[in-house]
Amino acid sequence: MFPVDVDEIDSDKIIVEGKVVDKSGQALPGVTVIVRGTILGAVTDAEGNFSLNVIKTPAILEFSFVGMESQTVTYTEKQFLIVTMNQLSRNIDEVIVVAYGTQSASSLTGSVQAFNQRQLANVTSPHLLNQLQGEATGVLVSSSSGTPGEKPSLRIRGEGSINYTNEPLWVVDGVIFGTTSPDINPNDIESVSVLKDAAAAALYGSRASNGVIMVRTKTGKINSSSFNLKTSTGITQVNHGNLTLMNGQELYDYVMSMDGDKLPGQFPPANSENVINGVDWQDIAFQNGIVHDYNLSYSGGNEKTMLYTSLGYFNEDGAARGHQWEKFSGRVNLDYKASDKLKLILKVEGIFQNNFNNENDLVFGSYVLLPWDNPYFSDGTIKVGRTEADGVKWYSRNQGNPLYEMQYNYIKSRSTQYMNDVGVEYKLTDWLTFVSNNRIKTRTSRFEQLSDSRTPDGEADSGILYNAYGYTRDLSTSNVLRFNREYTDHSVFGIVAYEYTQSYIDGMNGEGKGIYPSLEILNGASESKSIGGSKSKSAFLSILSNVQYVYKNKYMMQLSYRRDGSSRFGANQRFGDFYSVGTSWIVTKEDFMQSLGFVNNLKLRLSYGSVGNANIADYVALGLYNMTVQYNGEPGGFPRRLPNPDLTWESNKNFNFGIDTRLFDRVNITVDAYDKRTDNLLQDVPLPLVTGFYWYTDNVGSIQNRGLEFSLETEIVKSSPFLWNTSLNMSFNKNKVLKLNDGKDISKGTKIIREGWDINTWYMRKWAGVNPSDGNPLWEKVTTAEDGTKIIEKTSKYSEATLQNMDSSSPKFFGGFMNTFVYKQFKLDANFNFVYGNKIYHLLRESLDNDGAYPTYNAIKLPDGWSRWEKPGDIATHPRPVLLGNKLSNKPSSRYLEDGSYLRLNYLSLSYSIPVKWVHKVGLNRAELKLAGENLWTLTNFSGMDPEVGIQGYGGTLYPVTRKYIFGVEVNF
Repeated sequence: MFPVDVDEIDSDKIIVEGKVVDKSGQALPGVTVIVRGTILGAVTDAEGNFSLNVIKTPAILEFSFVGMESQTVTYTEKQFLIVTMNQLSRNIDEVIVVAYGTQSASSLTGSVQAFNQRQLANVTSPHLLNQLQGEATGVLVSSSSGTPGEKPSLRIRGEGSINYTNEPLWVVDGVIFGTTSPDINPNDIESVSVLKDAAAAALYGSRASNGVIMVRTKTGKINSSSFNLKTSTGITQVNHGNLTLMNGQELYDYVMSMDGDKLPGQFPPANSENVINGVDWQDIAFQNGIVHDYNLSYSGGNEKTMLYTSLGYFNEDGAARGHQWEKFSGRVNLDYKASDKLKLILKVEGIFQNNFNNENDLVFGSYVLLPWDNPYFSDGTIKVGRTEADGVKWYSRNQGNPLYEMQYNYIKSRSTQYMNDVGVEYKLTDWLTFVSNNRIKTRTSRFEQLSDSRTPDGEADSGILYNAYGYTRDLSTSNVLRFNREYTDHSVFGIVAYEYTQSYIDGMNGEGKGIYPSLEILNGASESKSIGGSKSKSAFLSILSNVQYVYKNKYMMQLSYRRDGSSRFGANQRFGDFYSVGTSWIVTKEDFMQSLGFVNNLKLRLSYGSVGNANIADYVALGLYNMTVQYNGEPGGFPRRLPNPDLTWESNKNFNFGIDTRLFDRVNITVDAYDKRTDNLLQDVPLPLVTGFYWYTDNVGSIQNRGLEFSLETEIVKSSPFLWNTSLNMSFNKNKVLKLNDGKDISKGTKIIREGWDINTWYMRKWAGVNPSDGNPLWEKVTTAEDGTKIIEKTSKYSEATLQNMDSSSPKFFGGFMNTFVYKQFKLDANFNFVYGNKIYHLLRESLDNDGAYPTYNAIKLPDGWSRWEKPGDIATHPRPVLLGNKLSNKPSSRYLEDGSYLRLNYLSLSYSIPVKWVHKVGLNRAELKLAGENLWTLTNFSGMDPEVGIQGYGGTLYPVTRKYIFGVEVNF
């Protein structure tokens, strides 16, 4: 429920003292103790002791601690209290962050999954998204690269848009942030809530179609004062997986088996140094990267003021040479109780990021460059990588040595962002509170790229320098009236709110040529190559309301309504209405359930509602002119886009049914089934060229996502000193395109969007293997007889092969399972995540498994179970290798589609909490040591380096996801 403050009364106070312990009798430091109905409170010290004042007796004391069940104790007389707290297993009365407030889990009608700071503390990543991987049901997190600083992609319950983002909406400290995941230091986060259905997310209306992620940052604690220092250092390594490249001798033998001597001078002589002692380009490109993460925070407060402040620094030198990324962060969260009715809130965050990349395609080169090409001369100097420049043969197809270009060419960027929140909470009555949150968020960025005149990339233009600058500013205000009335059997609570958001973006870029070496400024260019700029502005205006009724704490109903207005849509459709209705029933509170003692909790949830997707570009609905042309030295323009005054939101109708249960006081089970249909999809509709326009944007199309989510949490061993908890979650989603413009397909290279199919369907020629008689490639050719019967034949002509549905890059299901073992001061966490049933197009094999098409590229060594055709009668997986190619066998087809399923040990850590009696001797409250590893082991049939290639499913020459080994120390003082 929404919290309601009550008056603080100044009078004579009674001292209450006590101690808080766990079930084993061990002291619990850091437990928050609050006197119900007041702001009086305390925090237990390192020995679990506390002391506080109460106004009168009896007094109700509330004890709360992360990871433990909250306790309520009535203090009636002068006595020393001993309070025992039990480990939390998603208690039904746990308070979690939801839209525009907090609620107890028991009163929820929607599908919400919450995580506290301890659950998020495992993965040593600067990005919150990595910490959700494998943890949240219905949430697919996938990284396409291990590049330092790169964020993973996220999908909640499938994809519902074709042309615009499928990323969820982020809300930070009660104010809408946007669809780009925030760069908040994960150590500053108190909790995260994932809102998945309409009942949970409808209050965010037009921007909630892809789900909502709520982030709450930390605040100071009453009657406490402590610093926390958390440091970690480690190494990162590339996971080579199942991919192995040929060495110099193996590649030479392979090329010669294709009559390579028919191309004289293209390959080194037999038994030459180049062949016998070939170069390992992978060893040159990759290294042991270094990771440093330092965080210092202070938390404290009294009855008037609560303060949390932090400084963070993260630095990573990549596992691929030439990549460096660093991030500085700082935060101040201040809560000040000006009076019994008024509280002022200030939150200030600053983040600076700096990225440097002079890799110069070394990662790509590590796959394709020939082991015959040594990047160094015998005296250690670096070759240019071109035969005419070096005076020695450079055999690789790519005429260029990345190590040479690394000396001069680079890409670097930096950004600075500030987020400043000012909030007010004013208690109008004991049941009505006004809350206003206001934010200004700014970001400035600079990008620079140099192609030096001494390198092949810059030689033709005598050097190229590109600069770009960007600025964004978001202004937001959220003003909420919260009400809460409770009676004996009834309670009603809810909100009425008004919001306004304005966004502004501008940028400029320029490119010059003729740059003198080491003169890296644009006005040093001899000639302008290009110049550009942009400006954009948009606004949202919203009113919303929510009301929830609870009867006897077992029947709940919730109604939500939001009306959004956006400048992005057509003049006739600027406003849209969004709603939801949700109900829940705690069955175990019925009399007929009392005989079933093993069922501790059983709750049913049902909801339906509508949300929308407003994440489109600015001015899409307007008729525009292109004003970037000139004629005879004069500025000019021409019509570029037709207006659509009826352009409106992508709308999402969402049904959800859920069950929450707890059995035997140690097993939690949650099941959700959902049906999510998105209509009015925004598409670019093609127009006849005679109109003078290529397309206009309209609302046409529908997509459906249906799925089932399951989570299981068990407390296998609960007796001290040994504890063992496990959890398992699985998510199934079926995507289907229901309608497109005039039923016309949308071709996307090797994919297609077609009515009745998954949005991520692969559409290509179907590989039919190798002809045993001659070793030529085979594909399927499908024709239709007069009677409608399909006739399937095999052909060696690529042009005759039929394009077909070859499954999807969408997984059939995904999830994770976690184990936590605790023995005295030791704790072991093992987290696995898995993905099943998705298809990866292994793009890299087109180049490195090409049957001789590119003899001046390196080639992969065939894994066990794969074979090449050598003689008539051979049953082989690979065609006969032919110099310069065998009948286009390496062109796109299902030959390179592979099973992307995997099981991964995502995180393993062993931590040791140093006994309190030891740390006290050196003036500390607590101390912990930790050894951890990430991405340690992967079980997969994928032939590449790593099966986690991103949601789109292309496995190319990417910087693979890395393996990490981390040592960390955390102390509190």
